[in-house]
Amino acid sequence: SAPGSCADMEGLADAVLGFKVYAVSGMDEIWGALDHWRFEKVLEAGRDLGQIILLHAEDREYVDNASEHYRMLGDDPRKWYEARPELAEELAVASAIRICALVGGNLHIVHVGTAEAADMIADADGFGKGGGNGSRSWKVTGETCPQYLAFDLGDFEEQGAVLKVAPPIKSGGNADGLWRALADGGLYFCASDHAPGAPGEKEAGDIWCNSAGIAGTGTILPYLFSEGYVAGRLSLSQFLRASSENAARRYGLFDRKGSIAEGKDADLVLVDPEASWVVDQAKFLSKGRLSPFNRRKFDGAILRTLVRGTEVWNRERGLIGVPGHGRLLKRGEYHD
Repeated sequence: SAPGSCADMEGLADAVLGFKVYAVSGMDEIWGALDHWRFEKVLEAGRDLGQIILLHAEDREYVDNASEHYRMLGDDPRKWYEARPELAEELAVASAIRICALVGGNLHIVHVGTAEAADMIADADGFGKGGGNGSRSWKVTGETCPQYLAFDLGDFEEQGAVLKVAPPIKSGGNADGLWRALADGGLYFCASDHAPGAPGEKEAGDIWCNSAGIAGTGTILPYLFSEGYVAGRLSLSQFLRASSENAARRYGLFDRKGSIAEGKDADLVLVDPEASWVVDQAKFLSKGRLSPFNRRKFDGAILRTLVRGTEVWNRERGLIGVPGHGRLLKRGEYHD
């Protein structure tokens, strides 16, 4: 988008919790991309509006040129990864941090899949490590997703398009670093990056043509509970911060959301920690019915879900929420 279109942000600022932009995406024909100068202008506009800018961080020059090369060499999952490897993410994160510092921006980097990129974010902001950025005029945080914690390149080669995401699943060893960053606060929380493509969008037989993204909302909390808390990678307080508290803090909702406290919305998930269950993608409450977690066993079964004290789902009856019960969320006075 051109810098002049940043004026459109002002009319939306009161209705959104942040603005997402792409250095490059998995579907540029839909989402577009920002060069460094345009990204600088968007950060400035976000700063002036008191808004967070969310960035999909992959270096466009690297990805565009590498994709042109590797697409001629094959249509398998490894070629998709080789066109968007760790370095592509690291270059984008490094430049974004530098620009954010220059303009005094407020930046959140989404779906981080590379341990080195997570370290860059932690070093830039120090959030969760006892210091934060103090009186500094700029801020950087990041998030990861279950798919980057659970899978590596070998899994992507085995599962193919079902596990095609952008940024792609990376080589082995990254997940350990991401878990550490999530535990110590270097990465602020975990998000689903939910992209519920229909099965037909994953059946092209050519990894370059398949839709990028997975259905993530049905597995994110069970995965973090099972493989984070129960498995001992996260303490209970770390699990709560990664799954609820820190997202509410970052988006200015902690006055209502993110913890159990008097006066807050009673958004509750009741879990039986002694029960286990097996993922069945056919039962997802989403248009997307393909999951790389299908048939995977998780420890800890969700029994009931309440929104503002009203039960909207339970294990026996399924979805029981009434349409119209939801409310538009706007940033409050409190935010990090």
